[in-house]
Amino acid sequence: MVSFTGFYTPAFAVALIYVGYSYSGWNAAAYITEDIRNSKKSLPWALLRGTFLVMVLYILLQYVFLKNVPVDELKGKIDVGVIMVKRLFGDKKAAFWGTMISFLLISSVSAMVWVGARVTSSIASDYHLWRFFRNSNGNVPKRALWLQCLIASILIVTGTFEKIMVYCGFLLTLSTMLVVAGLLYERTRN
Repeated sequence: MVSFTGFYTPAFAVALIYVGYSYSGWNAAAYITEDIRNSKKSLPWALLRGTFLVMVLYILLQYVFLKNVPVDELKGKIDVGVIMVKRLFGDKKAAFWGTMISFLLISSVSAMVWVGARVTSSIASDYHLWRFFRNSNGNVPKRALWLQCLIASILIVTGTFEKIMVYCGFLLTLSTMLVVAGLLYERTRN
């Protein structure tokens, strides 16, 4: 019999923040429409296919983790991928796959840096307060990129990884909820 008591704990809520990060790329795609050819046609399909692919891969990955490693070994650990590979293939292959996972994380950071600066630039186009970060010539939004670098540096120096993930995840979830509520309100009003 499966017990669902763990679903009602703060730890489960925090774990869902990490799951949310797995799906955050679809949202970022909306901010780079200027860089996509025929975005009205290709963006919806890219979003649907990308979300479905991430969903399938995430579920399969969790299945492999839970099928091969006892939950007690994974509790409280960040490097669950390395633990699984070590358990399946030994220490040498675990070191290799740990390095590969690191490179994959670097590529996702690179994608978010690319999108993040464009988000700031888009905001600057709409709001006078942010106009210094506007990118009017279609090139790389350098000022927005430097702002993002400054904010990331401050977060790295002043907080722990877990705190930053939880706070950012909470803010992203709250922002998403407010956007959806605002859209529903506008739909019913008009």
